[in-house]
Amino acid sequence: MTRLAQKLSHEVDIGVICGPIHDLKILTSKDKLEDEIQVLRTGFRISGSKKLPVRLFNIFFLCIAISMKVLIHTRKGDKVIMVTNPPILVPFLSFLKKIKNFELNIIVHDVFPENAIAVGILKKSSIISKFLKFLYNKSYQTSKKLVVVGEDMLDVFKEKIGDREIPMKVITNWADHLQIYPLPNQSISSYYNKNLDDKVVLQFAGNIGRVQGLEQLFDLMIKVNNQNFSIMMIGNGAFQPLLYQKKLDHDLDHIHFCGEKPRDEQITFLNACHISIITLHQGMFGLGVPSKVYNVLAAGKPILYLGDRDSEISRYIKEYDVGWSFSWEQEDEIIQFFEDLSLEFLPKFGVKGKNSRRLAEEKFNESLILDTYSNFLQN
Repeated sequence: MTRLAQKLSHEVDIGVICGPIHDLKILTSKDKLEDEIQVLRTGFRISGSKKLPVRLFNIFFLCIAISMKVLIHTRKGDKVIMVTNPPILVPFLSFLKKIKNFELNIIVHDVFPENAIAVGILKKSSIISKFLKFLYNKSYQTSKKLVVVGEDMLDVFKEKIGDREIPMKVITNWADHLQIYPLPNQSISSYYNKNLDDKVVLQFAGNIGRVQGLEQLFDLMIKVNNQNFSIMMIGNGAFQPLLYQKKLDHDLDHIHFCGEKPRDEQITFLNACHISIITLHQGMFGLGVPSKVYNVLAAGKPILYLGDRDSEISRYIKEYDVGWSFSWEQEDEIIQFFEDLSLEFLPKFGVKGKNSRRLAEEKFNESLILDTYSNFLQN
């Protein structure tokens, strides 16, 4: 959103309303807006707790704080562009739209409450879930334009908006392909300070949370008998303690938790593997596309995707030959994939990795995608 704001500021007068900066250490010069755009930040600060009730409390009051800024600083006829994070903000701004009579455009990264239903936070048949789906569908139907990040998500939203004639467009996230690129001579063993020279190294990098379905991956690893690979877990999240305990209980010594890494180290850690693992919980079809996939492609890494059949990443893999894709129902095939892993397959990894880099440069190019955003949102 920072890059989109900077792009639009070259063409129209804009302002940004957002939450506070959480960590000044990760704010790079590319992220700074204050020198060129008016930025209004809320004073509400979010607790770092990963407990669900605390997170919900934080999200609710952050949405109130942002909504108050919108109420005060927007005028009739203004064009408001919002993202779906935090998710509660969607009905808030839909309601404010009716009061202030501004034009609401929504960029959908995550689909709530369907994603909460998919991971079991909400029960599909409950009155709360049905009410929330009704509320959010009505909120989306008040938008002037909708941007979704995948073809699978477009299918979901065609149903959500019904017969409303709302322009919708698929505009993916992009790769930082100028900052992230292959480092063919990097030593994987040196990066992790472990002897991994005789291993196929797979890496999961990102939030270790509910929507990733990582518990199911760990359950499958219990059934695999192959000493030729290691899995490096980079990141943190609500499910890390549970997964770490599962590692201990089942002697999964080939899985290593490496903690969080700073953003300015991204090119290094994304290159510190042979294969990148990207997972989504079963039932997440059309409900989100992990943004990390684009920089994984930029680093020239093949992807092992585990998730719903025919989802967005699965389509990339099948169309552009950038990895391997399995649905969670293909348990035997997934286990066999891991059983077969060995360094003998490195040439095959290399071919798929080159395809990944080419895809990042040609299809997920930042300037190309920002131009698409600008043309769609302003016309």
